[in-house]
Amino acid sequence: MLKKGILAFALLLVLVACTVGNYDTGDGTYSYLKAEMVDMHTVAANQVGSAQTDGGETLTFNPPYLCSWATTPDSTYRAMLYYNAFQNNAKPVSAMNVYVLWPSRTAKVVAMDPVKMESMWLSENKKYINVRLGVLTGKSDDANAKHNIGVVQQKVVFNDQGQRKVYLQFSHNQNQIPEYYTTILYVSIPVSLYLPGDSISLSVNTYDGMVEHSFGL
Repeated sequence: MLKKGILAFALLLVLVACTVGNYDTGDGTYSYLKAEMVDMHTVAANQVGSAQTDGGETLTFNPPYLCSWATTPDSTYRAMLYYNAFQNNAKPVSAMNVYVLWPSRTAKVVAMDPVKMESMWLSENKKYINVRLGVLTGKSDDANAKHNIGVVQQKVVFNDQGQRKVYLQFSHNQNQIPEYYTTILYVSIPVSLYLPGDSISLSVNTYDGMVEHSFGL
């Protein structure tokens, strides 16, 4: 089962990533670096045995890839994976944890603090809407203060042909954390709750105003 964390999604000041040493430049071992959103599967605590890319490719790691934040055995984690694809061998270099935000249908209040919109796309396998965001953050006087993020389903509209359009809103609560510098994060929104033929509209409040993108399943 995909690791989702808790329902109150909190953004820590430092995002967690696993890395593998330094790598060469030029035409060396890591000159064929690729970056893809994946579902990683653990064979033991902190050991990733394989990953499934959004394009449907299965990457197998032998020996297993050591990842400090993938702590639960026999579980699936969402990640932005950087790996070397030299000579058809997948050798991980770094993996950043990706927040999995299941749309809430019960939230009554949506926090609308702005973020920086980097990019938004439907995964090739149509399992996720992926979003790259920039969040302004800094050191708060409150040691317990965290950014809270989520996604809320606001309404569903049917057209004359009976097809559905689902309206989702990205939620972000700054919680009075100072806005000193930008931290990049990735989130994935599963769309398995919806049906083939549905259209999904995702709105994100940015510093430049509301941004809305629609995707057909």
